[in-house]
Amino acid sequence: MADKLIEIMAWKRNEIAPLVRPVPESELAQLDAVLPRPPSFADALRRADGTLAVIAEIKRRSPSAGDIKASASAFEQARRYQNAGADALSVLTDEKFFGGTLDDLREVTAHFRVAPPARPCLRKDFMVHPIQVRQAREAGASAILLIVRALADDEIKTLFGAARAAGLDALFEIHHESELARARVRIHVRLLFQGRNQSAGSRQRLGKIVDAEEAGAVRFQAVSGPGWSGAGVRGRPIDAGKAASSRPCRGFARSNRGPDSLPVDRTATDTTRSCGQRRRHR
Repeated sequence: MADKLIEIMAWKRNEIAPLVRPVPESELAQLDAVLPRPPSFADALRRADGTLAVIAEIKRRSPSAGDIKASASAFEQARRYQNAGADALSVLTDEKFFGGTLDDLREVTAHFRVAPPARPCLRKDFMVHPIQVRQAREAGASAILLIVRALADDEIKTLFGAARAAGLDALFEIHHESELARARVRIHVRLLFQGRNQSAGSRQRLGKIVDAEEAGAVRFQAVSGPGWSGAGVRGRPIDAGKAASSRPCRGFARSNRGPDSLPVDRTATDTTRSCGQRRRHR
């Protein structure tokens, strides 16, 4: 595990320590029964036209990039992404390292409840305990992120069970085949959030496994390249570090050329276009 991830996970465990208590799956199931049903994150990745879905991210800063747009409004960012045609949103809720809060997620999902069409929201944070799953469900999330390399096997099983009981999808961040194997031992993988560091051959092998299991693969950080074509990929995140722009994500589909529109080719396998910058992978 990278040093920074070790640091973040240690901080997160310490941060939530005062909140930790037993959270049985029965409690989460009862919560799910009384709260409004959020839109399905998994379904949002399965576009009827067969093209890639776009997951747009709300992120004010990161350890690697520093400040992106510290004053960004989660509500305004979500509204722009909604108008631009994003299929789903990823909302950072870690405050210390990424400048996000649970209130950002609450604000965004509240907006979608009164201003359809709603977009499913991923709570993107460093999940270590089912209490965070409860928080995500209460805040209106549709999915949580599980970082396989940062969790023990029993934690993966517990968190996935908690998500399922709460009516949430689970998106797994997986960088290597060994991590995929660890996840498969414990659970049936519905969705994968693929890492950025594989070789083309590794991407192709993982993609074939994903496709065979009828799971959904998601490209990490909008990175594409050789080995992804035909590999069961259903979504691509657009890093809302592009939040630094006043018009960050204009038009994710070629058919959407509204006032907030910027072309992102949903069909490309060897290029990525995100918020006005085209990157060709050699």
